[in-house]
Amino acid sequence: MLGAARKQRADEEGLEPDSETLQHLSEDVRYRHDLITAEETEAWLTARGLTLDDLTGHAYRRYWREHSAAAPTPAGSVYIAGSPEERSVFLHDVIFDGEFAQLAEHLSWRAVGALVLEVPPTSAELEAARERFLQRTALRPEQLAPALGQLGRDAAWLGHMLALESAYERQCAQLCTAENRVRTLAALRLPLTSFSVELMDLDSADAVREACLCVSAADISMEELAGQEHRLIERRQLLLEDLPEDAQQQFLSAEPGHVLPFITEGERFQVCRIAEKREPALSDASVCARVDADLRTGHFGNLAAKHIVSAVAPPSAP
Repeated sequence: MLGAARKQRADEEGLEPDSETLQHLSEDVRYRHDLITAEETEAWLTARGLTLDDLTGHAYRRYWREHSAAAPTPAGSVYIAGSPEERSVFLHDVIFDGEFAQLAEHLSWRAVGALVLEVPPTSAELEAARERFLQRTALRPEQLAPALGQLGRDAAWLGHMLALESAYERQCAQLCTAENRVRTLAALRLPLTSFSVELMDLDSADAVREACLCVSAADISMEELAGQEHRLIERRQLLLEDLPEDAQQQFLSAEPGHVLPFITEGERFQVCRIAEKREPALSDASVCARVDADLRTGHFGNLAAKHIVSAVAPPSAP
């Protein structure tokens, strides 16, 4: 909605986006979905009921959302309250951003979870799923029927979906045991190694190398360097798996206190000082969540591979 509002304001004022940046945004969609040729792109769009104009519209909305503050931020809204046009644009954006594929995958997990469940969900499990649904959607019980009607659904459909969710939650509880978590964490120890870092932006790769030398050899602190360069220090928590591949070995080999050049794909030049390096532990909520996600992906992914057939073939498929 923010992108659409800012695009409309730009159109009214006759503003034009930077063509090179706009082209990069369109290419980003193609790369994200592994679409190399124009023929692959056209086939991918057609399979999803989309057109090149829809892709262009998505790129324009993203451009103005990221490069303009001309329009105020729209008030928050919910999907069921949106107009048909707003819902259509929303659907286009989640498809292009790759979020729709993830939603479809998670729905398939619930479908196969119910398929292999030997004992149907109990009434208590169904009621718990219903309460979680109401909390997640901020709907009151009396609002359910009108909300379902706006989506073209009914109480029977909701009951079926709650049954799928209950079956999925039961299997997740059986899957994410202490024993399974310990075994999975052992396999994920390296990628989940975390780093507390101090980052400072500079203007070029040469400036970064010179700054690293000053901090390492001249025993200047990051605070002193930031004062000399009139820069701010950014403190962050990073996981090894989230770092660029060419930087992972550097971080893994470094000890706390070491300073490294950190140049990202977006040509951001940073000095990085490693303040702390920690191996993952299940007592860390974020690590536990990542381990549970890996357990779910392996279990339900295998089930889906056996029982689910996608109606939308990948670009390379015949």
